[in-house]
Amino acid sequence: MDKNVLIVDDFKSIRLVVSNVLTKEGFVVTMAEDGMDALRFLDGKIKYDLIISDVDMPNMDGISLLKEIRKSIYYKEVPVILLTTNTMERKQQEVQGLRIDAWIIKPFDFLKFKETIKKLT
Repeated sequence: MDKNVLIVDDFKSIRLVVSNVLTKEGFVVTMAEDGMDALRFLDGKIKYDLIISDVDMPNMDGISLLKEIRKSIYYKEVPVILLTTNTMERKQQEVQGLRIDAWIIKPFDFLKFKETIKKLT
């Protein structure tokens, strides 16, 4: 059975690279440009096995999106990986009390990235 993943990043190149890796791993990929765009896919119609989101995006950032995901009756238990170019310390206050399953700093090692995905799905 295929697993569904939602990739959220404002850079198309990042979305495509991550999508390519995940497609090769057997995932069915949905892509969104930012948190606001992602919300239209988080309506309960698709069961996501994993959500991967950038932190720094326009319109709605990854932390705000994570807060919405954790409030959702459909997606609050879905593993979430946050991608960022910053260290976690900068955002630690904002994410306090929210479950983050993995925090990956870009650019990242794709072998470790795939290992993290396998652990979470």
